[in-house]
Amino acid sequence: MNRPIQIEAWTEILVLLLAAAWSGAAAADGGLSTDGTVGPKQTLSGSQADIPQSLGTTVGKNVFHSFSQFNVDKGQTVTFQENAPNTLDNVISRVTGGNRSDINGTLRSTPGGHANLYLINPNGVVFGPNAKLDVPGDFHASTADE
Repeated sequence: MNRPIQIEAWTEILVLLLAAAWSGAAAADGGLSTDGTVGPKQTLSGSQADIPQSLGTTVGKNVFHSFSQFNVDKGQTVTFQENAPNTLDNVISRVTGGNRSDINGTLRSTPGGHANLYLINPNGVVFGPNAKLDVPGDFHASTADE
């Protein structure tokens, strides 16, 4: 026998749905902040956010960056920069915070360079309709956690 759902149950369902929608929106809220583990802790902002090689740790022809959050907003260009073009083979970036990365603007690496760009976030990487990649080498996005 089917019973109608009581008002209290509907209220509970509505609260759960709103909480789920709000938590998804919170995950999409952005920012660009290093976590301080492989370079200085810093928050970057603005329509042109440059990530210099000095914000990471260089080992051979690789630079490692670590972010607590990594998002590219609509209309924003985030550029990984080498000290000198063609000196790096790989730019490897991980995200250690608990939110996914939303790419809604332009993500690029040193113009005129050849480095591959890796973006690793165990919580996910989502490319929106306005996302653009400007990477001279290969681009790799991963949700690997180790």
